[in-house]
Amino acid sequence: TTSWKGRTSRSGGTIGWRFLFLVPAAISIIIVLLAQRALPNTKLTNERNFDILGGTLLGMTTGLFLFGITQGQSSGYTSAIVLGSFAGAAVAAFLFVLRINAIPFPFAPPALFRNSSYVRMLTVGTFNMMSYLSMVILVPLMLIEHNGMTPSEAGIAITPGAIAMAFVSRLAGRISDRIGGHIPVLTGLTTSLVAGIFLTTVAAGAGLWVVA
Repeated sequence: TTSWKGRTSRSGGTIGWRFLFLVPAAISIIIVLLAQRALPNTKLTNERNFDILGGTLLGMTTGLFLFGITQGQSSGYTSAIVLGSFAGAAVAAFLFVLRINAIPFPFAPPALFRNSSYVRMLTVGTFNMMSYLSMVILVPLMLIEHNGMTPSEAGIAITPGAIAMAFVSRLAGRISDRIGGHIPVLTGLTTSLVAGIFLTTVAAGAGLWVVA
């Protein structure tokens, strides 16, 4: 194990952290090629245009808001650029609401937001994604800074989670079709909670195989 870790450490030092992104990029290319064959070639029965302006306004809302939060950490949340970013996000959000209520085929149909079940699931999905992304970003930093791993070792440590997600996602979809989404969603959220507790307690300072 010590010999293998030594080779991994030297490899990480030689190849660098960019190697961790080359593998997902290669897999993405394969997925795109396979998707061309797997996805059905559907045809629209009625003519409708894609709401480019609505999508642009929504992107501006999100982008300016996130830029303001990020820039505020260095420039201060009372700086002109941050306040201007938040103001721009508010204006873009207002225009987006006007846009989706003014055209027949908007980027996000307003009827969706009047569906209470959809809104609840959207809220749960948003907070779940925030939790997941925070772990995806913070766990490698913890492994490198606190556990003393190399970038390559940190990448290997989080690989089992990605593999498990790839297989479990397909199984969860089939289970949801049979019994509904209530139990699979609660099971997934509970698993994420247990994993988060484990990462902040047992995995903190632990070795590669314990974290993996």
